[in-house]
Amino acid sequence: MKEKGLKVDELAQLTGLSIDEIRRLTREYDDLFSYRTIGKVKIFTERAVKTVQELREFAGKGLLPDEIREEIHAGKRPETGGTAEPEELREAVGIQLPPEIVIDLRTMQDALAHQQRQITRLTDHLERERAARETDSAGLLTVIDRMGDRLDRQEQKLAVIAEWVEYFEARVDATDALVSRTLLDRIRGALR
Repeated sequence: MKEKGLKVDELAQLTGLSIDEIRRLTREYDDLFSYRTIGKVKIFTERAVKTVQELREFAGKGLLPDEIREEIHAGKRPETGGTAEPEELREAVGIQLPPEIVIDLRTMQDALAHQQRQITRLTDHLERERAARETDSAGLLTVIDRMGDRLDRQEQKLAVIAEWVEYFEARVDATDALVSRTLLDRIRGALR
């Protein structure tokens, strides 16, 4: 018996999602779906319904697309329900817990593993940012050192120029005084 193929609109109807959402999921998670194409139309296997449901459930747990892909490729299936109390917990605690306090250990482990992956990813990102800032700081310090060296050289040149200006001003003042005395002497000699 040949398996019935599903078009996007049929898949949307069976899963309760919009056609656009189905298209987005099948495009984003193309490697998770089995299909054949007829022209531009994709015909999905009936397994696609289950795959879409798993994608929704994993996404509902806050997993990122790559993490969802890993979970599905690893053959893991999303946990549903979780109201049954694990035997180990009952034995460890020694009492019967009410249903509203029952903890689904698998769900908690998955959530903790997801948070740990996020923390690791954020820590790596912060470390890369810190390294980039250190590199930027080192570059800025190098530029500041070079600018300080250039400023020192400019100050030395200005000091030499200032000495020459003082020397020439003193020579001009001496020449002015000599010329003034000479003129005064001649004027006095002419007036006598």
